[in-house]
Amino acid sequence: MMVASSMGVKVAEPQGKYEVVVEATGGNALNEAVQHVKPMGKVAVKSTHGLNVPLDQTKVAVEEISVIGSRCGPFYLWDKAVRYTKELGLEDMVKMYSFRDYAQAFRDVMERRVVKAVLDLS
Repeated sequence: MMVASSMGVKVAEPQGKYEVVVEATGGNALNEAVQHVKPMGKVAVKSTHGLNVPLDQTKVAVEEISVIGSRCGPFYLWDKAVRYTKELGLEDMVKMYSFRDYAQAFRDVMERRVVKAVLDLS
């Protein structure tokens, strides 16, 4: 949260439990994410740091929490992905959104208007 705050992003402390928690810290926060999800909720794992991280398997099993991986590549390949998206005419599949428009980005993905929504934090 400190990195987000330093970039000017408004950060709120978790309040209670959530249906879905996205772990995208790039660090060792999977177990913390599990602590903030409701029973039968979902934790989407986006971090690909290569670390072995602790996980409260008992909580996951007893509360029937789904831990879902998200296939992704390393960030240094992003510029190539953007270039290929343009070269192959796939612009309608990948769309850039201002961070302020995050709700619309999620709606567009959920309604299958785009395959990949990218949030611009600048």
